[in-house]
Amino acid sequence: MDIIKRIKNSKRKTKLLLYAISYLFLGLFFALIIHSLIEISYLNWALGKGTIVVFYGNCALPPIVQVFILVLGLTLSFFFRYHLNLFKKIYIFWLSLMHFLFPKLYKVKCNVCGWYGEKFVDFDCGYGHIYVNSTCPNCLSQPRHRSFFLYLKKVIPTNKQIKVLHFAPEPLITKLFKSYKNIDYLSVDIDKNNAMRVEDITHLSFSDSSFDIIFCSHVLEHVENDKNAMSELYRVLKKGGFAIIDVPIDTSRAQTYEDFSIISPEERTKAFWQFDHVRLYGNDFPDKLRGAGFKVKADMFISTLDKSKIDYFGLEDGPIYFCEKE
Repeated sequence: MDIIKRIKNSKRKTKLLLYAISYLFLGLFFALIIHSLIEISYLNWALGKGTIVVFYGNCALPPIVQVFILVLGLTLSFFFRYHLNLFKKIYIFWLSLMHFLFPKLYKVKCNVCGWYGEKFVDFDCGYGHIYVNSTCPNCLSQPRHRSFFLYLKKVIPTNKQIKVLHFAPEPLITKLFKSYKNIDYLSVDIDKNNAMRVEDITHLSFSDSSFDIIFCSHVLEHVENDKNAMSELYRVLKKGGFAIIDVPIDTSRAQTYEDFSIISPEERTKAFWQFDHVRLYGNDFPDKLRGAGFKVKADMFISTLDKSKIDYFGLEDGPIYFCEKE
């Protein structure tokens, strides 16, 4: 697990560095544009020229004006970053208009954010393992996210107050849960930077029967003691409540494959489909959930939809494990 933490910390530091660099370069870009416009005006005024005059090498503007322009440029870069959603909404509106006018040009749509396009982009897990035509380029949703987005709207009750526990929260699913006024939402993760609260899924701090709904997607394949994790999920779920528990499954395998001697990212990707997975589940996964006490229904809701709709929205055509506590 140490190597996983190091990789995650390295990725987080790289992400923060890229953000800082992007802010700086975007600020300099804005500053350069503003600088050019002001300097042209300044020179034309100061020299009494009727034509554009540009001096290369030495700047004609006073230092205080140059500092002001740089600060203004950096401010604009932050404005652009924090108002990115506004630009995304404008972009989605434009795509929707084009789809209405020229429907044959767009073959897929993300049901989460409304993006239209020719195809979804490929998702590269590294070391040659690629999910083709899977990821929305706008909101980064994958087939499972788009499927859960439809399914959760179907199963979330709206006639009573409910408590939801969300592990390793995906922002898209978080946003959906928080859109329900009757939901008391809590997200948890082993990493304090990823959720509202730090929790170890194999040893939860909550009392028995604390939550009406538990959502745990693509978590257990990262956990060495998944049996304890499943037992803890069952313990904190209320009677009459349900958990949606999802993992990557190799349907060609009858039994789950795990080998804790495999520790290198490359070998783990080859064996378990991703560098930070510790096992690859087989068709015995629902039996493992039943062993923890759950009543498990393999809900084929997505498969009941028209194939054209499944392809259009890029959904994951497989069972959703609806786990109840009686």
